[in-house]
Amino acid sequence: MSHVQTRAFPEGEEWVLRGVKTGVLHGESADCFLISARIAGEVEDEGGISLFLVPATAPGVMVRGVPAIDGGRSAEVRLKDVRIPGEALVGEHGGGIATIEHAIGAGVLGLCAEALGAMEEAKAATLAYLRTRKQFGQPLGTFQALQHRMATLLLEVEQARSSVINAASALAADRVRRERALSAARGRTQAIQRIARSHAGTSAMKEMANSPLSGIKVLDLSRVLAGPLVGTLLAYARWGMPFSDQMHQVAEVGLPVHSMQKVTI
Repeated sequence: MSHVQTRAFPEGEEWVLRGVKTGVLHGESADCFLISARIAGEVEDEGGISLFLVPATAPGVMVRGVPAIDGGRSAEVRLKDVRIPGEALVGEHGGGIATIEHAIGAGVLGLCAEALGAMEEAKAATLAYLRTRKQFGQPLGTFQALQHRMATLLLEVEQARSSVINAASALAADRVRRERALSAARGRTQAIQRIARSHAGTSAMKEMANSPLSGIKVLDLSRVLAGPLVGTLLAYARWGMPFSDQMHQVAEVGLPVHSMQKVTI
C-alpha cells in the first residue's frame, strides 16, 4: 500500500500531480478519482502520502480503458501536470496511508461478512443436497465420511461468524489489533471454498437457483477499493464514519453486504 510513485507538488494555492495509476476498475465511468500521491519521502516510505480528489475532466487527466480478465473494464489513468485546488486534499496532510488502511480494513470486513452470508446459504443448500441426493440407493447424508465433513463445516461456519464479529469490533481499534482481527476473519471465511466439494465441485453449485457460490472462486481482496468503497474512504477521511457499528450488525446475522464489491468473481 505504501508503494506510491505518483507525486504531488505544491505550487501557490494549488497542487500539481504527476504519475500513472493502473488497474483502476471502471475508471472510464468515473466522474472523479481519489488519487494517492507522494508529497515527501521515497517510493516505499509509509509517511509522506496524501490523498487528492481529482475530477476526471481536469486538464492533464488521460484515461485509457482496457478489458479485464473477468469480463469487466479497467483503466490506466495518467496524470500529466494536473492542477487541482488546495481544498482537493482529502484527510490529513501526509497521513494518507492511515486513511487507506482504514478503508481497506472496512472493505475486507465487508467482504468477509458477505462471505459469511454466502457460507450460511451454502450450508443450507449442502444439507438439503446430502439429504436428497442418492448413491448406491442411499442418501449421501447417511455416509459417515460426509457426516464428519458436515460436522466440520458447521464448526467452520460458527468460527467464521465469531471471527467476523470480532473483526467488526476491532475495526476502530489500534492498527495491530485491527489487522490481526481482519487477518483471522479472512482466513476463517475461506472455508466457503470447501463447501463446493460436497457437490462434486463448484460447477454443480452454479446450477442451483440463487446459488451463493455462483461465480465465486476466491476471496479476492485486490478489489476492495472499487466502487462504493471509495465513498467509505472519503467518509473516514472527512467525517469519521462509524462503519464498525454497521458491520457488527451485518456480521451478527451473517448477511451479504451488497454495498461492497462482490466476494469475487
